[in-house]
Amino acid sequence: MLSPLPPKRSAVVMPTAPEQYSIHMTVSHETYEKLRRAQELIRHTNPKADPAAIFDRALTLLVAELEKTKFAATTRPHSTRETRRGSRHIPAGRGSLDIGDRAMRGVSADSD
Repeated sequence: MLSPLPPKRSAVVMPTAPEQYSIHMTVSHETYEKLRRAQELIRHTNPKADPAAIFDRALTLLVAELEKTKFAATTRPHSTRETRRGSRHIPAGRGSLDIGDRAMRGVSADSD
Protein backbone atom coordinates (compact mmCIF):
# COMPACT_ATOMS: atom_id res chain seq x y z
CA MET A 1 0.00 0.00 0.00
CA LEU A 2 1.32 3.43 -0.94
CA SER A 3 1.71 5.96 1.80
CA PRO A 4 -0.35 9.13 1.33
CA LEU A 5 1.48 12.14 -0.05
CA PRO A 6 2.34 14.79 2.50
CA PRO A 7 0.25 17.95 2.20
CA LYS A 8 1.77 20.53 -0.11
CA ARG A 9 3.40 23.43 1.64
CA SER A 10 3.44 26.89 0.18
CA ALA A 11 6.73 28.24 -1.07
CA VAL A 12 9.14 29.74 1.43
CA VAL A 13 10.62 33.04 0.30
CA MET A 14 13.48 34.54 2.30
CA PRO A 15 15.67 37.55 1.53
CA THR A 16 19.32 36.57 1.30
CA ALA A 17 20.86 39.90 0.29
CA PRO A 18 19.64 43.25 -0.98
CA GLU A 19 17.71 42.55 -4.20
CA GLN A 20 18.10 38.75 -3.86
CA TYR A 21 15.78 36.10 -2.46
CA SER A 22 15.91 32.39 -1.77
CA ILE A 23 12.78 30.51 -2.84
CA HIS A 24 12.18 26.98 -1.59
CA MET A 25 9.22 25.16 -3.11
CA THR A 26 7.95 21.69 -3.80
CA VAL A 27 6.98 20.95 -7.40
CA SER A 28 5.41 17.98 -9.12
CA HIS A 29 7.40 15.52 -11.19
CA GLU A 30 5.85 17.02 -14.32
CA THR A 31 7.06 20.52 -13.38
CA TYR A 32 10.52 19.16 -12.58
CA GLU A 33 10.66 17.52 -16.02
CA LYS A 34 9.68 20.83 -17.64
CA LEU A 35 12.55 22.51 -15.80
CA ARG A 36 15.00 19.82 -16.94
CA ARG A 37 13.77 20.20 -20.54
CA ALA A 38 14.12 23.98 -20.36
CA GLN A 39 17.66 23.53 -19.02
CA GLU A 40 18.54 21.27 -21.96
CA LEU A 41 17.14 23.76 -24.46
CA ILE A 42 18.79 26.85 -22.96
CA ARG A 43 22.32 25.48 -22.62
CA HIS A 44 23.38 26.96 -25.98
CA THR A 45 22.85 30.50 -24.61
CA ASN A 46 23.28 29.84 -20.88
CA PRO A 47 25.83 27.01 -20.40
CA LYS A 48 25.10 26.72 -16.66
CA ALA A 49 21.34 26.41 -17.33
CA ASP A 50 20.76 28.30 -14.09
CA PRO A 51 17.24 27.56 -12.78
CA ALA A 52 16.99 31.14 -11.45
CA ALA A 53 17.54 32.51 -14.97
CA ILE A 54 14.96 30.08 -16.36
CA PHE A 55 12.38 31.04 -13.74
CA ASP A 56 13.07 34.74 -14.35
CA ARG A 57 12.57 34.32 -18.09
CA ALA A 58 9.44 32.22 -17.62
CA LEU A 59 7.93 34.71 -15.16
CA THR A 60 8.74 37.62 -17.49
CA LEU A 61 6.82 35.91 -20.30
CA LEU A 62 3.97 34.91 -17.99
CA VAL A 63 3.53 38.44 -16.60
CA ALA A 64 3.54 39.90 -20.12
CA GLU A 65 0.89 37.38 -21.21
CA LEU A 66 -1.28 38.02 -18.15
CA GLU A 67 -1.02 41.81 -18.54
CA LYS A 68 -1.99 41.46 -22.17
CA THR A 69 -5.14 39.51 -21.30
CA LYS A 70 -6.05 41.46 -18.17
CA PHE A 71 -5.36 44.99 -19.37
CA ALA A 72 -5.65 44.41 -23.12
CA ALA A 73 -2.06 45.61 -23.38
CA THR A 74 -0.60 45.61 -26.86
CA THR A 75 2.57 46.62 -28.59
CA ARG A 76 0.50 48.20 -31.38
CA PRO A 77 -2.33 50.25 -29.84
CA HIS A 78 -5.11 51.52 -32.07
CA SER A 79 -4.56 55.05 -33.22
CA THR A 80 -7.22 57.56 -32.34
CA ARG A 81 -9.08 58.90 -35.32
CA GLU A 82 -10.42 62.38 -35.61
CA THR A 83 -14.18 62.59 -35.81
CA ARG A 84 -15.33 64.08 -39.09
CA ARG A 85 -17.07 67.40 -38.86
CA GLY A 86 -20.83 66.89 -38.80
CA SER A 87 -20.51 63.29 -37.57
CA ARG A 88 -23.04 62.04 -35.03
CA HIS A 89 -20.41 59.78 -33.45
CA ILE A 90 -20.12 60.24 -29.68
CA PRO A 91 -16.63 59.45 -28.35
CA ALA A 92 -16.41 57.02 -25.43
CA GLY A 93 -17.01 58.70 -22.09
CA ARG A 94 -18.77 61.69 -23.58
CA GLY A 95 -22.19 60.18 -24.22
CA SER A 96 -23.06 59.40 -20.62
CA LEU A 97 -24.80 62.70 -19.96
CA ASP A 98 -28.31 62.70 -21.38
CA ILE A 99 -30.52 65.78 -21.49
CA GLY A 100 -31.82 65.24 -17.93
CA ASP A 101 -28.29 64.85 -16.54
CA ARG A 102 -27.15 67.96 -18.40
CA ALA A 103 -29.99 70.01 -16.95
CA MET A 104 -29.28 68.78 -13.40
CA ARG A 105 -25.60 69.60 -13.76
CA GLY A 106 -26.17 72.92 -15.45
CA VAL A 107 -24.48 71.78 -18.65
CA SER A 108 -25.87 73.02 -21.91
CA ALA A 109 -25.74 70.94 -25.08
CA ASP A 110 -23.66 73.71 -26.68
CA SER A 111 -20.88 73.48 -24.07
CA ASP A 112 -19.39 70.34 -25.68
